[in-house]
Amino acid sequence: MKNRKVLGFIFILIVLAVYQLRDFSSRNAFSTSPEGSASSFLTQKKPTENPPAKNQDPRQKDSSSPNLLQSFETEVDEIGQLDEHPDQTEAKLKNQAGTLNEAELKELKSKALDPNQYGDDRMLAIYMLSLSQHPISAHLLEEIALSPFEKDVGQNSNSAFEIITRAQAIEGLQNREDKQQAVKSLSKLTAKLSDSNLLDRAQRALSHHHHATPRVEDQDLEALEKFVR
Repeated sequence: MKNRKVLGFIFILIVLAVYQLRDFSSRNAFSTSPEGSASSFLTQKKPTENPPAKNQDPRQKDSSSPNLLQSFETEVDEIGQLDEHPDQTEAKLKNQAGTLNEAELKELKSKALDPNQYGDDRMLAIYMLSLSQHPISAHLLEEIALSPFEKDVGQNSNSAFEIITRAQAIEGLQNREDKQQAVKSLSKLTAKLSDSNLLDRAQRALSHHHHATPRVEDQDLEALEKFVR
């Protein structure tokens, strides 16, 4: 049964890959619009009550602090590029995450749960929350993992991607430096999650701490390798 759950999640990851290709195409379409270039959205005025244009970058209506947005724009632009120094990149992101205050971390949570934001932005927001060791970051990751979602969730998302975002939040809790907090948070999730895929993931993440089983992402990789053989 566990193997079926893992393979089921692998299928969701494949769906995510297809979604990310669509997300990338959406970004390219947006970048061809002079008034909507990604490099200029920080300096543009916040939209009024009128709904955003079809090709408008969803980050234009973001109320996050300029410094946080600028950092996000830089890091998101590098996603998908060949990284010859991944350890250095992770260390840089971890240092940035360590400088974020409570208000900025809450902004990351809002970005992570906004279905109209680009997928890369949302995943990076959760990753930064995972790297932060601020006391509130674990609580925010819990809220992301437990946040309900609709099947028709937004112009830049779908239900499979919503599951992926919450799964990443679970992984972030699993990999926290404070192991006691990790166990406490994961135990809370296993008692409250209703989605079978996410519940299984939280249970396996908790088992990693209680029984020294592989991390859930390592289990996924192993299952994927067996699946493609």
